[in-house]
Parts: sequence; structure tokens; C-alpha cells
Amino acid sequence: MASSGKTKNELLADVESLGRQVADLKRQLADQSADDTAQAARFRIIEQFRLLADSLPVLVSYVDSNLRYRFNNKCYETWFGYSRSEVYGKHVKEVIGEAGYEAVLPHINAVLSGRQVDFETSIMYEKGDRREVYCNYVPDLMDGKVRGFFVLVQDITERKHHQKVLEKTLRSLAEAQRIAHLGNWDWDIEHNELLWSDEIYRIFGLTPQQFGATYEAFLDRVHPQDRDFVNRCVDEALRRQQPYSIDHRIIRPDGSIRIVHEQAEVFFNQQGEPNRMIGTVQDVTQAKHAEQALQERLRFEHFLSEFSAGFINLPVEKVTEELEHGLQGIVRLMDLDLGAVLQYVEGKIIVTHFWGVAGVSSLNGFVVSDRLPWLSDQLRRGLLQAYGRLPDDLPEQAKAERRFCETRGFKSIICIPLQVGGSILGAVLFVCYLKYREWPADLIQRLKLVGEIFATALIREQNEEHARGLRAELSHVARVVTLGELSASLAHELNQPLTAILMNAQAAQRFLAEETPDIKELREILNDIITDDKRAGEIIHKLRTLLKKDERKLESIQFNLIAREVIELLRNDAMLRGVTLDMQIAPDLPEVRGDRVQLQQVLMNLILNASDVVASQEPDNRKVIVRTDLHDPANIKVTVADSGPGLPENAQRLFEPFYTTKANGLGMGLAISRSIVESHGGRIWAENNPDRGACFSFTVQVAVEE
Repeated sequence: MASSGKTKNELLADVESLGRQVADLKRQLADQSADDTAQAARFRIIEQFRLLADSLPVLVSYVDSNLRYRFNNKCYETWFGYSRSEVYGKHVKEVIGEAGYEAVLPHINAVLSGRQVDFETSIMYEKGDRREVYCNYVPDLMDGKVRGFFVLVQDITERKHHQKVLEKTLRSLAEAQRIAHLGNWDWDIEHNELLWSDEIYRIFGLTPQQFGATYEAFLDRVHPQDRDFVNRCVDEALRRQQPYSIDHRIIRPDGSIRIVHEQAEVFFNQQGEPNRMIGTVQDVTQAKHAEQALQERLRFEHFLSEFSAGFINLPVEKVTEELEHGLQGIVRLMDLDLGAVLQYVEGKIIVTHFWGVAGVSSLNGFVVSDRLPWLSDQLRRGLLQAYGRLPDDLPEQAKAERRFCETRGFKSIICIPLQVGGSILGAVLFVCYLKYREWPADLIQRLKLVGEIFATALIREQNEEHARGLRAELSHVARVVTLGELSASLAHELNQPLTAILMNAQAAQRFLAEETPDIKELREILNDIITDDKRAGEIIHKLRTLLKKDERKLESIQFNLIAREVIELLRNDAMLRGVTLDMQIAPDLPEVRGDRVQLQQVLMNLILNASDVVASQEPDNRKVIVRTDLHDPANIKVTVADSGPGLPENAQRLFEPFYTTKANGLGMGLAISRSIVESHGGRIWAENNPDRGACFSFTVQVAVEE
């Protein structure tokens, strides 16, 4: 059976209407003319009442004071399948059953006491389906006595269903708002009344009792730094008659700060004045934090990519500078206050690289192992240390560390061991002075990547220093061997000033033996002795310079001076071999930056190799030429050309270690020369001359003015 669709108030109106019509029928019965019989009038009134009751879309019954049915309309038969005659005169209990009777008995007693009663219940229809109904009992009073009561029953099953669906929808909407952290509001501008949904109260951390429900009360909850901005946006929306969509912060009663997204539309009255604004508020704190974290992560990954790429072709001497640049980048990117690299130096952990914000004292040279024993022990064991609240988070046994943090004002710290191949090189340290900071797992993982880059750079620096030492040893041995090969020519060259000194000394003795020595002649002899002594001293100084095992020393040098010194040293050897050694030096060359002894060694090796090659040629073809010129604005070029037979077929192997074309050669000279040239930022190569012989060339970088 379909519901009539009438509301409770409409049903009461029908009851009142029916009551008025019954009263009219009673009056008509009392006013019947004498010629009408009472029986005929009674039947006529009853028929009118039946037609009236059957026209109503609700169940209508009349029950007398003895609780027996005296009337039922057509709905009763439709609903329950009972005809009027079957129900007429039966007791209510007999018709609706024991359980139904017990359920409505309190309402029956109430209506029999003269009160109108309405209530909701459920009944079983003829087809066995249970329906929800609204019942209304209206007393039939005459002379103050209840003669019976009218029963009106409306099927509200469909309405109940729709009501449940609506309630479920509202609950779902409220749950959706809760899940989405999205609430809605309605502002009555004329009366300044603000209505919030439950979710907005949750977002603001308030209860309805705590909120004044006005626009000003809302503004009081906006973050003070955002309040003018929010008020300005609302005013502009009202003035321009357009929606607005903004993000701003709010402060909860507990002091916590949330970020909300708010949007609204303005509605206007017939006069075009704004009278209502409806909008939503969504808590986007987590989304904003996630967005911020993502942007931070992307910035970090971009920095990490550039930072790691910077080490690929970085000269080892610039590793320290790049490490400090990396510390600076991480400190600024992560909003920290200082970063430092700790390394093992002669068994102690020392701060070797440091960068801090303005006002932070440097830790460079700080001996961690002496001052912070507990931390040093943790690092030796390769254990990462991260503390958000210092000194409270430190363990009791870290007494020195607690005092140090209190003295320095450290609030948060993370110390990541630098480990390569199972060996601990040191650690990278980051500190917060101005605020406490947590170290979540994802941040620690990113900082570990930084540590890996630092460890790789440090091990490369250490390996390069070790390799540099080995190269220096090898270069020294090569120089010693080279000078050994030159021993005959060097002895000859040194013998000349020594012989001259001896002869002059003997001559001076003879002059002194005379009774009247020639003082003028003696003075000239002594001057010659001094000159030859200086010449011998210069030769010995050059030899000592080449033989010394000093550390590499980079300085600005005029390469033409180096070329002249080397040629002067080797000229005697060339003369003994019958080799013509010539120079073609470009004037006004810029200075180069390099190690004087190592560059001399390269040039000496190339000249001696060229002399070896041309020594087997005809006397007229034993020529070696040394040229210098400007290769490009950043490099000078040095070439040693010979008049020999040219390069062998496998010339590309000449610079490989232990490869030689000499019967008694070691094959290390050119390999060492290449290593020296490349360590100076240059390159070395060999090629045949257009006419005859070969030439070996190398470049050296021009010194940059600082």
C-alpha cells in the first residue's frame, strides 16, 4: 500500500475537518423536520459520514467507550482484508490481537480520559508485510463525557524510508567531511550569524559553546599574521561580488597551528546588497606538509645530483673546497646551523672541514677524540647518532658530551659515520643551535647519501695523496737514474771549473813564492777562482735540486727559464754525443703554474730521448730543437723535435708504463712524464715531423692571477 504522503500537520487538519463535518451531521440530525423519521435521517447522516471517511487517504475508525468498533472506512478493508461487517461490533483486542492491543492500550486509556493522542507504531498488513504508521486518537465528547473515539491511521512507511535515507545521507556527508577534513559554513551577513558544520568545529578544535558564531569570532581564531589577509579577501569578495579561494592558518585553543583552504560564494538580496555567504573550510595541513616535504626532497635530490657530479672531474686539490661548499649547501637547504667533516688523523678524530652560519664559532681543528670520548667510541663502531633535544636525549654515560652541548648551546645533532669498504674514515656532523629538530627516517636516509658522497671524496683525496707520494718516489728514482746516465757529462762539466780553480790556485802559489808578488795579478787569479767556484756551485745546486726528494711545490714560473736551465745542464752531454742542441723560445710568454723540478724532469727526459734517437744518425743529422710558444690563451706549448727516423708503428704505446724501444730501457720515462704533465692540467703527445724525425709536445696551464 502506498503512503498518502501527508505530513503529521496535514493529517491533524484532516482530523479537525472530519470532526467539524461530524458535528455538522449531528446538528443536521437534531434539526430534521417533523415529517422525516428519525431512522431515515440517521441512515442519511451515516452515509454522508461514510462517504466522507472513504474519501480520506488514511484509515478511519470509530471505537465506542466499550472498545468495540462501530465504523471503519474503506482503507481498513484494503489494508487488512476485513469487511466492515466482519469488524463491526468486535472488541479492539479481538481484531488487532493480544500483542497489538497491549501496545496501544496506554494510548486508548489516554484518549478515554478525554485527551487527544498521536503516536507512531508498526502494524502487519493483510499480505504479511509490516508497515510504519502514524496514529491519531481523537475523543468523541458529549456533555463532557467520552462516548468513544475516532481512530485515524496514516501509512508513513515510505516517508520513514526517505527519512532514513536522508539521515543516512547526512551521516555519510558528515563522515565524508570528517574523512576529507572538509566542513561547510553559512554566514547571515545582515544578522552577523555564522553557522558551522560539525567538521569545522573539529578542524578549529572548538565546541559550539566555545564559539561566538559571528564573523569576528571566526577572525579571532585566524593566525594573527594571516588575519588582515583573510579580512581583506572577504571584503574584496563582497565588494567585487565574486567568489574567493584562499589558504591561511588558524590557531587552536591548545596552541597548535593548522593550515586551511577556504572558499566561498556571495549571495545578494533584491536590492543587490550582499546578505549571505556560503563556503567551505578544509584542513590541508597534512597536504601542505607533504607538499613542503616533497619540494624539500626534490631540492635536496637536485642539490645532491649537482654536488656528486661536481666531484667527477674535480682536481684533487679542490676536494677540500668542494666539501666545504657541500656542507654549506646542506646546512642552508635543511635549515641547519653548522656542518662539519671529522676525519681520522694519526689515530685521532679531528674536524677537518667546517661551515657554519654567521655567529657560529668554527670547529676546525677540534680534536673530537680528546674532548668527546663517548661519541668517538660510537663513531669507531660505525654507529649513527641522532638526537632531537640536547642534552636531555643523550645517555647518562655521555657526560662530556652533555657538558659540551650545554656549553656550546647545541639543541639538535646528527653524526653519520663515513664508511668505505668496512673502514671508518670519520663522520659528517650537522647541528642546530636555534631550535630543536627531529631526525625522521627519510631525512636520515638522505643524509646518509650525503655521507656516502663525502666518504667517496675523502677516500679519493687520500688515494690521490698516496698515489702522489708514489709518483713523487718514482719521479725521484727516475731523476736519479737520469743523472746517473749523465754522470760522464756532468763529471766533465764539473771538472772544468774545478780544474780551472786548481790551476789558478797553483799559479797563485807561484806568485806568492816570489820576493815581490804581483798583487794585481793575484787579485785577478782570486777573481777567476771565485767565478769558477760559483760555476761549480751552480752545477752542484742544480744536481741537488734534481736529486732532492721534496714535496710537490706549485708556483708561478717563467718556463723559458726552465728551458734554458735544462739545456745548459744537458749541453755537455749533447756535445759528447755530437748532438746539436738548439733553442727556439718565444719571447714574453706568460708564467705557468707548476712544480719547477717536475717540469724540468719532463723536459730533460724528452731532450735525452731525442738525443738517444739522433745519436745513431749521421753527424750532420744529429739535431734536437726545443721550442716554446703560446698554444692558446690558457696554455703554453713545449716541443722537443729531433732529426731521427721518426716514430715507430705502435707509437700510441710509447706513454704506457714499462713499454720501451730501447734495448736497455725501463719504459718508465715517458709514463712518468705523462703523469707529471696531466697532474699539471696539461697533455702530452707525439707525432712525426713533416720532413724528418719526430716531435714530442706537451702543454702547461698558464698561471691564473688570484
